[in-house]
Amino acid sequence: MHLLIVGAGYWGSKLRERFDSLLGSENVWVADVDSRQVDHLKVQHYTNDYRLFLDQVDACVIATPPSTHFEIAKACLEAGKAVLCEKPLALTSIAAYELAAAARRVGVPLMVDSTWLYHSAVQKAIELMPNPLEMDITWSNPRVETPPEGILWTLGPHPMSLIVRMMGAPGRVTGHVSPRTVTLDFWGMQAPIPAHARLQMTWATDEKVRTFVATGSKGAVTSLTQFSDATMPHDPRSGSR
Repeated sequence: MHLLIVGAGYWGSKLRERFDSLLGSENVWVADVDSRQVDHLKVQHYTNDYRLFLDQVDACVIATPPSTHFEIAKACLEAGKAVLCEKPLALTSIAAYELAAAARRVGVPLMVDSTWLYHSAVQKAIELMPNPLEMDITWSNPRVETPPEGILWTLGPHPMSLIVRMMGAPGRVTGHVSPRTVTLDFWGMQAPIPAHARLQMTWATDEKVRTFVATGSKGAVTSLTQFSDATMPHDPRSGSR
């Protein structure tokens, strides 16, 4: 199997290391518009235009800035390639549905890398609290610059996927969105009993923190994942995990 990774920034380089260990480095090809991203990676197959490799690989992994996901994923799907895309799949629901339709039409898998859904703490929380009545989630990441897609698309997909996974789709969402801080309330979840979730996200912080508290009729489950900014290098092009 030959795999193409599009995007060799902070997260793309981590994906390349993982797939190298699974497939062998000779089977993992890399595309990035900036050749400096791959100077230290010892890549055997490299191009600055991912389209040049599409007829030579079996599947594609997309780890580029969110605003580029739709265009690249669509091209890969139309070339008949299975796609694993970093979050978010697209910046609008219409674009996401179009990609899903393209995958069905061609008959290939289309997946989003929602890594936090498979975190051991999340899996345990789902086991202990399958139908929470309340959720309180904080997602913070120190960041100086504000990317064009904003905090909602950079930090939001992971905690929102946790809310939908544990509590169902919301009937209504309210809140306040600013360039660097977001507070959202999700109402009318499709759980056995109507539930509520609050999500707070910010870049105005000194630490990278992921916390969630799920409360039900029999108690509460709390998870805290905290990283020191000094130990979490960050490539501004890659977004925040």
